[in-house]
Amino acid sequence: MIKVGLALALVGCTGPAAETDCSILKTDRAHAITRLSMSGLERCVAPMGTDCERAAALFTQMPAMIPRWSQIEKAANTKAICDRMPPTLQKCLFPSYVVGHQPECAGAPAAARAAATLR
Repeated sequence: MIKVGLALALVGCTGPAAETDCSILKTDRAHAITRLSMSGLERCVAPMGTDCERAAALFTQMPAMIPRWSQIEKAANTKAICDRMPPTLQKCLFPSYVVGHQPECAGAPAAARAAATLR
């Protein structure tokens, strides 16, 4: 799950000029990932809620935009994992945050794995 977030961060950094219109998610979902910036995509897909609610919403939408990532965790599982992660690492589930906070997010993959094993 965290690897997907890190990969999304890279896509967000290398994509073409970003659009700000969220309607692309309705009209051309398959290309939204390349047309919106990462922060724009996050804002459009999950504009409100706790960090964990927003992360779950974001990860639920990724398979529709990036078909090869159809194995992404279900929203409920993503939220549960996020809820069990340390609050300081929850923001690391957002690719736009990881880009500017790589040192702080270095522990996020291990925290997510540990949280996923707690039931």
